Amino acid sequence: MSNKKHIYSLRKKYLLNILLLFFSFSLFKSWALFAQDRSAQLVFTKAMLDSKTNQIWFEVFNPSAEDIRLSSFRISGVKTINILPPNIRINNGVIINSSDRLIICSNKYAFEEQYGKNFKIIEINLLDDLNDGGFVIMNHLEGIENEKNIIRFGDFNKSSEVSKIVSDEQVLDFSSDGKCYTRDFNSSGELTIWTKTIPALVK
Repeated sequence: MSNKKHIYSLRKKYLLNILLLFFSFSLFKSWALFAQDRSAQLVFTKAMLDSKTNQIWFEVFNPSAEDIRLSSFRISGVKTINILPPNIRINNGVIINSSDRLIICSNKYAFEEQYGKNFKIIEINLLDDLNDGGFVIMNHLEGIENEKNIIRFGDFNKSSEVSKIVSDEQVLDFSSDGKCYTRDFNSSGELTIWTKTIPALVK
């Protein structure tokens, strides 16, 4: 009888150890995925702020090795915390594939007239309300807020709400020279500063 109890006790400890090991592995895997999702981030890489043609558009780039969801988009001066179109919000955002790009513009027709139609585009007419300046920020509902996913432009007083994240020195000006602000990653993987260039868009 004692042998049976001993065997039963060993089996019980063995099963408990297996369950504990499985739980620990699952917990570690969940933590690793969470950490990975936090580090993989979309980046603003172009900004057109043309006061002559009233064109406002931004290029969003996914530099990571995994697909990332653009789930929220906010602009200054609007109480709505997510101004992505309803058809996109209902699907919890839009997926941007690894090394892919997305254009967010105020006027899709005007953009396609100038640059062509072979681009992935989201039109947000409310961007026209920012012709004096402000800020745009993406995926803020995920608690990710830094200079990669925020742009300040125009009157810096209109974007002072995020000045602790993006300094006044990084505020972009409106212009009428047909050029856009561009930044990219250098050989060390660091994000470069904004420079003015003729728009060279990757389809």
